[in-house]
Amino acid sequence: MIADVTSMPHRGELDDDALIEAGVDGDDRAVVSLLRRHDSLVRGVVWRIVSDRHVLDDVMQEAHLNVLRSLARFERNGEATFVTWFCQIAIRCAIDDRRKAQTRTAAMASVGRQSVPDEFERSDRRSLLREGLRRLDPTTAAAIALVDGEGMTQEQAAQVLSTDRDRVARRLRDGRRALRTYLITHGVHVQ
Repeated sequence: MIADVTSMPHRGELDDDALIEAGVDGDDRAVVSLLRRHDSLVRGVVWRIVSDRHVLDDVMQEAHLNVLRSLARFERNGEATFVTWFCQIAIRCAIDDRRKAQTRTAAMASVGRQSVPDEFERSDRRSLLREGLRRLDPTTAAAIALVDGEGMTQEQAAQVLSTDRDRVARRLRDGRRALRTYLITHGVHVQ
């Protein structure tokens, strides 16, 4: 059901609360419509964390399943909106995936089987930026993705990341500095 989010009819006339209520009552189309409504924004954030289409699809599928499993526990009267809550779930899935990938990479390196990066892809500025983001701590990459990539305020990013604005500001400062250094060391002129 969830893997086919883009092909089901859109129920755009209902607000998020109505769709959540219908979803909790067992209306799968309402859940799909809710996920579809916010999928592109959340995909954009996750893309900036994982930078791989296959991983993106896996992470989003996991996030959709987590939303489905826990929709009844979503607090509509709480501070978080549905999109913020969905984004939190997807970011946690992306961070978990990155940590697992780092563990796999470390294990492969210990037996001498590291993958060699494609030099053609690395020469592309966007590829370097994605690689720089991948090298950051996952929560720092998420903060940059939310603020710089999706245009959220630091306060909104703090809400999504379940932290305070000052911590988001520090992560942005440190992450941007690390990205700048990474890009410069790879021959990219940064202003």
